[in-house]
Amino acid sequence: MRQNIFGVSALLSKKTKLTALDFREAIKSAKESDLIYMDPPYQGTSFTRDHRYFNGLSYDDFVEALSIMNEKNLSYIISYDGVTGEKIHGKLLPNFLKLKHLHIHAGRSSQATLLGNIQETTESLYLSSSLVQRLANELPSRTRSVKAEQQELAFA
Repeated sequence: MRQNIFGVSALLSKKTKLTALDFREAIKSAKESDLIYMDPPYQGTSFTRDHRYFNGLSYDDFVEALSIMNEKNLSYIISYDGVTGEKIHGKLLPNFLKLKHLHIHAGRSSQATLLGNIQETTESLYLSSSLVQRLANELPSRTRSVKAEQQELAFA
């Protein structure tokens, strides 16, 4: 595991910027060449009696910000809603945003386990249309470069 952690660190060290601020501030300076990953509070954990998050994120405000990001042609990934057992967490993001919606099987729900239940979780992952297009354009050359980086890590 140590080797993997150092390997990932070496790959990302000069290519990554982590921030802890309102995402609307971060996107003001974002460029088309950036990749933005967002993991906002799930809709089911905001504005409820469960106060794990200091501030909630209104669905409408979030959708409006995503529209602005689309206008700026920004590449982004969002982990936002999902399903645990029979329970649906949150409202899907609207079709007009033209996001690629993927369903990721996340395994057994740790929250359900803490409550004494055994339930599987499926999370939603959304990709912006600019990211999907960017990946389609970069895939052939990127595949060669990833293989080279993997070989460098294996011999480091």
